[in-house]
Amino acid sequence: MAVIVADYTILEQFYLNESFKKALAMDTVEETANTSSLVDDAFYIVKKSVRRAIASNSVDGVCAMLNHAVTLIETQLAEGFKQTLRKGFPAQGYLDFNQ
Repeated sequence: MAVIVADYTILEQFYLNESFKKALAMDTVEETANTSSLVDDAFYIVKKSVRRAIASNSVDGVCAMLNHAVTLIETQLAEGFKQTLRKGFPAQGYLDFNQ
């Protein structure tokens, strides 16, 4: 059973990373709401992955997927936000994070 959970975790981690890269590439900002679609897409992907892990009834699998999901949010999602903020807001100009 441990081998199956390990293989599943690797496949699910690949799905998380590739789906997030696709969401990052498709990121759009809605003019009326001034929000990014990246947040909704990222958390939808994480939610689907964690729910599939829970459905496997393996505590080790769920813990592994939660760790991968948190890592994705802390690294890739945060970096996506930093890139957006570095561009600045059109009305206020460029934001300098080196200060």
